[in-house]
Amino acid sequence: MTAILRIIKFALKNFWRNLALSIVTITILVLVLFSTSFLLLLNILARTATGAVENKIDVSVFFEERVAEEKVLAAKNEWEKSEAVKSIEYISKDQALELFKTKHKDDDAIKALEEVGRNPFGQSLVLKPKTPDQIADLEKLINGGDYKSVIKQTSLSDNRNDLAKLKAVTDNIHRIGLGASIIFVIIAVLVIHSTIKMTIYTQQQEISIMRLVGASNIFIQGPFIVESILYGLIASLIAMAILFFPLLGMVSPFVDKFFEGYAENIFQSFLNNAWLIILLQIFLGVILSVASSGFAIRKHLKA
Repeated sequence: MTAILRIIKFALKNFWRNLALSIVTITILVLVLFSTSFLLLLNILARTATGAVENKIDVSVFFEERVAEEKVLAAKNEWEKSEAVKSIEYISKDQALELFKTKHKDDDAIKALEEVGRNPFGQSLVLKPKTPDQIADLEKLINGGDYKSVIKQTSLSDNRNDLAKLKAVTDNIHRIGLGASIIFVIIAVLVIHSTIKMTIYTQQQEISIMRLVGASNIFIQGPFIVESILYGLIASLIAMAILFFPLLGMVSPFVDKFFEGYAENIFQSFLNNAWLIILLQIFLGVILSVASSGFAIRKHLKA
């Protein structure tokens, strides 16, 4: 117990003796931990956005005005039997007109519609796939049947474009975040290694005396390991308590409004797992710090 207390005492002494280096090291670690947490948040938001878009995906099939209602309903009954179809909604000409008026009630489109003097809309069917991957199956179903000649247009191309754009954004977010995290990790490793190496250099005489009196390698390494753990603990707490959670609290209302109806409260979700997130951050910070300093310590003891 006495040896452990002495190791902790020497570690705290080293920490305050090289306070400027300690602050720089902790700052770099904070950036590393914050960037990894931010990357985690971005990935969660990207997955939420993808899920929200996928849940809204449907295929609208617009029929020619001249097509009889019976033919459209026959297409509905036939397509409902497909394993790729989750549901089909029939929209009549009158319903299409009302939807258009509701959507464009505040713009000039209503005036243009009044000038036409009639209902220019045809009937339509809105097909929802069981999974987003089955969009291609719906395309084959719509274009491969007996109703292709009476179909005016579909929204298939719009859905494909939306998914492609969203996937591209998600991939870019992941690449940028991962790249930034790797860069900060490399910087942190170099800074912590240099800090411990410099600390060892300034204490060469003390280490030599310890060796002469028979101190074990564990006792000599102990203060530097504890000092590294201290860096990781402080950096983790700063990254989570001062930066990450306050930032998350500020952006959460905007994110929740954007995903309203598709995802639970993002901030609350993180709060419910706060202890797990903090423990993971502390673990990452301590492991990164100890691993970075370990090489410098072992190299010196072998010298």
